[in-house]
Amino acid sequence: MNEKPVIVDNLKWAYAPGEGVPLWVWLAVAIVLAAAGAGAFLWLRGRKLAAAAASPELTAHERALEALRRLHAWLSEEREMDFIIEISRILRVYIQDRFELRAPHRSTEEFLEEARDSEALSPEHRELLGDFLRQCDLVKFARRSAALQKMEALFATAERFVRDTTPQSQEKSTSAAV
Repeated sequence: MNEKPVIVDNLKWAYAPGEGVPLWVWLAVAIVLAAAGAGAFLWLRGRKLAAAAASPELTAHERALEALRRLHAWLSEEREMDFIIEISRILRVYIQDRFELRAPHRSTEEFLEEARDSEALSPEHRELLGDFLRQCDLVKFARRSAALQKMEALFATAERFVRDTTPQSQEKSTSAAV
């Protein structure tokens, strides 16, 4: 077991130090990596497109009603601020998606002014929406309390607004699916 290490004196480098790897090798590696990256990108994009085609996209009112259904669990006075912020956001996103009125990132007054100039909403719906958003603003910004009864009324108003403004063709297909 007293073996001495073997010393090899005649090793030769594939390339002498300082000589480097030829340019064609670097180009070949770069081409292979670029092709692999492009292939992976196309494969992932194809899977995403196939998944999107397989599951039909929900309409604006279906997304809003689903969000409202999930929000209903938040109906408690302990979560009043969260509830009011979220119900306002749901309705604003619905309005943007359904009527193409920019609601989510505008103040209530800016949005209502745009809604008045638009023919997308009926006068009745504009009034309902204005009352709803002002009530939400009182809780969010004026820090007024919203009792459970008030929160339930806001929820019913939001749900009614979405159902009332659902396009007739989508309404029939939704009720047929249920």
